[in-house]
Amino acid sequence: MQTLRHGKPIAAPLLGGVEGGFIASLARHFLPARKQPSLSPQRGEGPRVRGGAINDAIPANTHGKPIPPIPNRKTKIVNGFWLCFSNFFRHSSFVLPVFLLAGCSKKSPTTGPVERAEPADGQFELRIDRLNNDPTTVEVVATPVLDNTWPKSLNPANAEQMQSLLTLHLQSKDAPAQALPPVAGEYLFTEGRLRLRPRHPLLRSQSYRIQFNPAVLGGNQSDARPITTDYHVPPPPAAAAPRIEAVYPSAAILPANHLKFYVVFTEPMETGNLFRHFKLLDDQGREVPEPFRETELWSSDGKRLTLWFHPGRQKTGVNLNQELGPVLTEGRNYTLRIASEWRSQSGATLERVFEKRFQAGPAQHAKLDIKDWQLSNPEPRLTRALMVQFPCSLDWALLHHRLWVETASGQRVAGSVATGVEERSWHFEPADPWESGHYRLAADTILEDLAGNSLARPFEVRADAPAPSPASSVLYREFTIAPAGPIGAK
Repeated sequence: MQTLRHGKPIAAPLLGGVEGGFIASLARHFLPARKQPSLSPQRGEGPRVRGGAINDAIPANTHGKPIPPIPNRKTKIVNGFWLCFSNFFRHSSFVLPVFLLAGCSKKSPTTGPVERAEPADGQFELRIDRLNNDPTTVEVVATPVLDNTWPKSLNPANAEQMQSLLTLHLQSKDAPAQALPPVAGEYLFTEGRLRLRPRHPLLRSQSYRIQFNPAVLGGNQSDARPITTDYHVPPPPAAAAPRIEAVYPSAAILPANHLKFYVVFTEPMETGNLFRHFKLLDDQGREVPEPFRETELWSSDGKRLTLWFHPGRQKTGVNLNQELGPVLTEGRNYTLRIASEWRSQSGATLERVFEKRFQAGPAQHAKLDIKDWQLSNPEPRLTRALMVQFPCSLDWALLHHRLWVETASGQRVAGSVATGVEERSWHFEPADPWESGHYRLAADTILEDLAGNSLARPFEVRADAPAPSPASSVLYREFTIAPAGPIGAK
């Protein structure tokens, strides 16, 4: 890793330096040297360099005498590599302990420094490391550059000294960085490095000023200039566009007195004033006026919206139905359109405009009857699903919560539920294989069809008619799983 000093790069020992290096040794031994008397090495020196780079190095051994000629190619190669490696370890012996320490030390995982700065005298280096590759979780590190030795005046236990020596400030357009209180954090002194770890993650899209003031240490650092560098926390990654996973009912023909839709999203959406994103268009492309009941009804996870047509327009004989007419007219085609400008709670807009096209069919007014349902008895020892067929589409959400299976003693059978095509069937798959015996399908009487007709009553009843009262809030259909024959019998 290259370090800056006085604004110029310092070549690493492996590439050659004032002490010499591995590449320099190769150059001395295998490349023809040009004669340059002014660069002849003195006794005990390696090759002289100019500007930190190799300048036509002249072969020389450690006594300043020329290297004797090599009698043949094989001996030349062997002796050459021996000389290169010995010269490398002789002049670069300090590198080996660094490698060993780097391999054995235990540090928080980082992606390495992302910013560096140091004063003109080059005695200290300041850098910012990202921890766990997270730009909001960082560690500010100050290190002596030359010999990794700190002045004796450094006292990591002195909180006041640490806060004066190394600070991190949030930058503001309205005030200089030092005018704001420093970011609270923990000071650590390990492996000859002073570290500052902020107590809380840094704020996205904000800039911070890091300052190291060596004058606090006194001594020969009394006149040292502060080291400062800025760190900008990148903005959060662009949020993925939310999508509409499904709209229920899924049928292409809905009753003319249809009541509600379920809109399912991939993530929670913004709430409040959301009905501006919805339009109902007729087959002429004209907007149907005031079709919705503007009441927000969300599931607990914020991903499912219940969108109601106004019941007062869908129920015959009431004021809104007479004044504005029904929302849907039998035989006509409609489009439910959801605008792409709607944003998720993370701030991203919908992936695209969503449209559900459907036709208004005959109105439905009859109360549901559990006796009209068809059950397919599953086989014992298997986990095949119990299937229930309905004469018409039922409410998608209620099918997941208001229909279940019990044993004859009333104990619920554990399993998973799914709905079939157009929500005209219900599938129950037990968690464990079926056992032979008596079971019953239980249905809450609030289970209803797309027009609001339930197992308890039809949606529309005459005002002067007495309200029906079911004998129970739960209705049952019994079924039996016969004992299995011997395994292998046909």
